[in-house]
Amino acid sequence: MTTATATASLRADPARVTRLRRALWIGGGSAWLAGAAVGAGAAEGSGRFSASLVIWLGAQVLLLAGLVVLRREAAAGARRLGTAGVALAAVGRVAFVVAEGVSLATGELAEAVYPIGALFTAAGMVLLGVAIMRERRWDGPARFAPLAMGAYPFVFMFPLVALGGSPDLSVALWGALAIGVGLAGHPSPARPGLAPERPTVVRRGGHGGHRGVVGPGGGSPPSQGTQGEAGYVVDYGCRGTGSVVHSPR
Repeated sequence: MTTATATASLRADPARVTRLRRALWIGGGSAWLAGAAVGAGAAEGSGRFSASLVIWLGAQVLLLAGLVVLRREAAAGARRLGTAGVALAAVGRVAFVVAEGVSLATGELAEAVYPIGALFTAAGMVLLGVAIMRERRWDGPARFAPLAMGAYPFVFMFPLVALGGSPDLSVALWGALAIGVGLAGHPSPARPGLAPERPTVVRRGGHGGHRGVVGPGGGSPPSQGTQGEAGYVVDYGCRGTGSVVHSPR
């Protein structure tokens, strides 16, 4: 399957996009926790240290892909805040990928790069999380998951490092919040305040044809040339084929 074909398939099947996003975020968060467990207390340059970095690297790649799919899922709609958030978080993920790669190659933690990844990821997830909350395409408390993931470093990780504490445990728990983003996102059927579009069924009949406007509530079509109040433009009357064409006025 080509990239173009895969992209078209995702656009045509929103449920598939959601499933893919969940798999990437849950997989990335789980790998994050596994990397933290394997590398806990490991000396730099040791075999366990290298193994943990390989797992961390896989986690970063999965979460970077998860960001791209989350954007495609359009949970934040077309809000610029969401677009900016995804861009910032993606820069952070790329920085993490670079940090893991450099650390794996040198056998030492790339301590100058990790904070950049954490800061950009956290800031981006805060913006994206706010946009998702405002858009309300996800139901219930789940829609707060991206915001929680973005706020967590500012509330726990960064203050802990500033106070001279070890960030290992707090960094590891960040992976659990990534899993939360994967578990989130049961789409709501319609945004509050917006009535869903309801198709109007109009029978075609006769050999002629004419256009009218009917309301979304159904009922008989109006006579030719009449106007409905908030209806649909309908084309009917072509050899009794029984199909309908409608669009909002």
